[in-house]
Amino acid sequence: MSINTVAISGNVTADPEVKYTASGTAITTFSVAVTRAHKDKQTNEWKNEVSYIEVKAFGQLAEKIVRRYSKGNGVVVSGEIRQERWETQEGAKRSRIVVMANKVEDAEWQPRENSQPAKPQYQQPQAQRQQPIQPRQQDDRPFPEVEIEDEQIPF
Repeated sequence: MSINTVAISGNVTADPEVKYTASGTAITTFSVAVTRAHKDKQTNEWKNEVSYIEVKAFGQLAEKIVRRYSKGNGVVVSGEIRQERWETQEGAKRSRIVVMANKVEDAEWQPRENSQPAKPQYQQPQAQRQQPIQPRQQDDRPFPEVEIEDEQIPF
């Protein structure tokens, strides 16, 4: 069994346009700019890394997207990953990954011009602060010690 579910949030990069199949089904393809903030290890500064994700939608959802969203709007897209494959006129094989949307909603935030990424601001409540945890004494467990840097933790 495999699971193919994805959710992304970001900004629409251009006004979505609708096209129709011969049978009258609406199709829209648009791109969502997804920004990831990360700390540069060399400069110790926060930087943005942007990925542009192609999204496709069909039927009533496609028509809703074209009516409701335009360039710059914040959206949350839920759907599944699909790999589209084709061959060029010269015979070269090509493929790309797209998100096939089954739900698109307004994001609860709106972008700010030239905004800087927010730095994580978690602080443990004063009452719960403790002394640093002391390392455990060596025991006969089969698992080795692993060093992980904060930047490697995805949350």
